[in-house]
Amino acid sequence: MKRVALFASLSALACLPPIAVQAQAADRPLPPSGQADEPAQSRADQSGNGEIVVTARRREERLQDVPVAISAVSGDALQSRAITNVEGLRFTVPALVVSPTPFGAASPGYTIRSQRQLESIISQDPSVGIYFADIVQQRPQGTNTSLYDIASVQVLKGPQGTLFGRNTTGGAVLITPAKPEFEPGGSLSVMVGDYGQHALTGVANLPLSSTLAIRVAGNITRRTGYFDNVATGQKVDSQRTESGRASLLWQPDDRFSSLTIGTYFHEDDAGLGFFPYALRPGSAAATFPGYQADFDASQRRGDRTISNNLQPLVKIDSFSVSNTSTLRLGDVTLKNIFGYRDVKTFGSFDFDASAVTLFESRNDFSSNQWTEEFQVLGKIGPSIDFITGAYWFNERGRDTQSSVLFGTRINDGLGDNSSTSLFAQGDWKVSPTLTLTLGGRYTWDERSLFAFNKLNSQCRLVATNVPVTSPGAQRLDPCVRQSTVDFRAPTWLATLSWRPVDDVMLYGTYSRGYRSGGLPLRANLPAETVPFAPEFVDNFELGLKSEFLDRRVRFNAAAYFDKYRDIQRTLSFGTPLTTVVLNAADARIWGGEADLMIRAVRWFELNATATYSKNQYGSFTGPGLGDLSGNRFAFAPELIYTIGGRVVATFPGNNGELSARLDWFHQSSIYVADINDIPIPAYGTLDAGVEWQRLFGLPLDLRAFVKNVTDRHYFSGGVSTYPSNGLSGFFPGAPRHFGVELKAHFGSVR
Repeated sequence: MKRVALFASLSALACLPPIAVQAQAADRPLPPSGQADEPAQSRADQSGNGEIVVTARRREERLQDVPVAISAVSGDALQSRAITNVEGLRFTVPALVVSPTPFGAASPGYTIRSQRQLESIISQDPSVGIYFADIVQQRPQGTNTSLYDIASVQVLKGPQGTLFGRNTTGGAVLITPAKPEFEPGGSLSVMVGDYGQHALTGVANLPLSSTLAIRVAGNITRRTGYFDNVATGQKVDSQRTESGRASLLWQPDDRFSSLTIGTYFHEDDAGLGFFPYALRPGSAAATFPGYQADFDASQRRGDRTISNNLQPLVKIDSFSVSNTSTLRLGDVTLKNIFGYRDVKTFGSFDFDASAVTLFESRNDFSSNQWTEEFQVLGKIGPSIDFITGAYWFNERGRDTQSSVLFGTRINDGLGDNSSTSLFAQGDWKVSPTLTLTLGGRYTWDERSLFAFNKLNSQCRLVATNVPVTSPGAQRLDPCVRQSTVDFRAPTWLATLSWRPVDDVMLYGTYSRGYRSGGLPLRANLPAETVPFAPEFVDNFELGLKSEFLDRRVRFNAAAYFDKYRDIQRTLSFGTPLTTVVLNAADARIWGGEADLMIRAVRWFELNATATYSKNQYGSFTGPGLGDLSGNRFAFAPELIYTIGGRVVATFPGNNGELSARLDWFHQSSIYVADINDIPIPAYGTLDAGVEWQRLFGLPLDLRAFVKNVTDRHYFSGGVSTYPSNGLSGFFPGAPRHFGVELKAHFGSVR
């Protein structure tokens, strides 16, 4: 009945199109490079005064006017830098780390300001929210999709505890697809490259009437795989995807608009291969029959040859539909955002990274989610802007992990998660140069979990706190344990921004973020079923946004200090392996971000970014593990920096524009587990690209790119059970590869 009522409400009030990152329509003397914090629609005025418009506060504002740490990249910039999926964003957006998880590259983990959910399971929420067309993608499974026909990507840094649907402590990534326009247009692009790469992307935009327009886009990708798996004779890290999107915009007048978007994504390919990076002498893995010999053989072959007897495999099917509608009534705007997402995934992973059967896993995951958000936006007098509303979220899913690790085990759970919240935020312009922003949200979360856990085909759930391997263990029959828990919390934000001169803004922010608690999927003993508590972050931030020399130089920076408590941590330890989620008492995170753009002359542009994030536990102990406070956060590099340059030449006679660029990316070392052991070493990569827009004056664009020009060997992620079982398996990063793309376009589509 709730869903019937929901659809009825949508029929009665379909409210506003999603506000994308946009830029002004005048021609620009130098098109944007694609560096973070650049105009989203690739246009500015003749003096180079580009207007970057973002929606970090759920309404359109110039980037330089928003007292928020945010980076924005346009769809054109993504194309020119050959960023074809979400993982590629880490090479251009400061402070964002996107890397494969144990469940493969198609289900990545996201880190912002040292905060990340280590595993993606149905009973635990992410630290970083991913939004597509204003709809949260609660589970990362299937979010590493192709970025095509995109208007913009925005990355918000720091707690999101007021205006965004799902509270997060680290930040949010907002992906906005291009919406229909009332002018016909279309494009078709073909990309080919080495390693069997080829991709086909098509876009068609068609006005059906003066009030109705449709936009359809589709993408097909193929890659044979970067590395050989000598154990199976097949390739790993291949790519085989098909996806499509249809958007319908109804805009009968200038007061009302309704945008409906449907998406489909399918992937069926070989996943990431594991390379055995480290083996602890005398450990359970080192003494397992045949493992030491296979490890030694892998070291001799090198890290670009895989030996996984369980062939990595990833299958994903996802479907979504959303409607964003707006009704403007004078100074008040009513906005309604509805969304539905269904995702099904299957993956197989050889965690022991060898040709022997020691630690292998298969994961089946399926979920569907419903979201509903209603907003009221308006003004009170000449000096106050406000937004208030309500949000509802429900998710149901099943998460099944079947593993081989000194026996067979199954962790199976049915989860049902709901969240309801009320929120409000307002800006008060105290004076022409001083603005105070206050916001608050109250959230109610409910979770339930049915767990079915077995070891060697016998129930692993017991009625007392006696391990199942002990003689006195009382196995549950039927083998199921139900848990229900609820949480509630207020979150808030207070910001004071000051503009001493037109192109300089200083701001200070105090905000609180919250991540819901959860239930342990792998719990077996009653003592292990205790829910883990919500975590909270108090964020103190100072920021600067500035432009100089007729806005040809832009420098933005932020420094922050976070007080982090009740931190959710995933610990794997012991033989046989035990995995628990618990709350570390507290920690501190401090750091800063800066990005610089210099466009002193028309034909040359320089971009540089730097991000530093240091974390330290105040208190952290584990069951039987003692003091763990000396550990660093997993997947949280201390330093990331980029530097890039671009030169541009315009051909005479309207024969187009040629540009070339180089980009260097560096990331410091990271650990892949909350109990630190063997780190992934620091690395840097160099990318290059050439683009000829309007080839010979025709509606054609020709692009060529080379990724990892120096063919640097590095690792992008991995899994480590070094302290317990004695092994660490990492994912080799992509080798040097190149591609060439030809795109034909006309009308409203570029």
